[in-house]
Amino acid sequence: MGYPYDKYRASAITRLQRVNGRPWWVSEDASAADIAAFLKGAGLLGGNYILDPVPMKQLFPKIPNLYFIDAHTDMWPLFDNPSSRRAREWIYKIGGVGN
Repeated sequence: MGYPYDKYRASAITRLQRVNGRPWWVSEDASAADIAAFLKGAGLLGGNYILDPVPMKQLFPKIPNLYFIDAHTDMWPLFDNPSSRRAREWIYKIGGVGN
């Protein structure tokens, strides 16, 4: 999760409360259990979401690199990898692109 940790968590909870039942994707370089614990603690567990931890250090062994300076980045979907393929498939499935 982002930094400063407490501020990031508070803003994440605020953003997720605005979802109002729409499907949402949770990708984080953390375990699914850690993400679920955060969502449960925030009263958000049970929503219409997918948990998909993105193993940034495995996907991108060299960070910083030419594309991003930190593992906490929104650039990972631009690269072909299992996590980005799952995210794209989910977007198509919910009708977010091409429908």
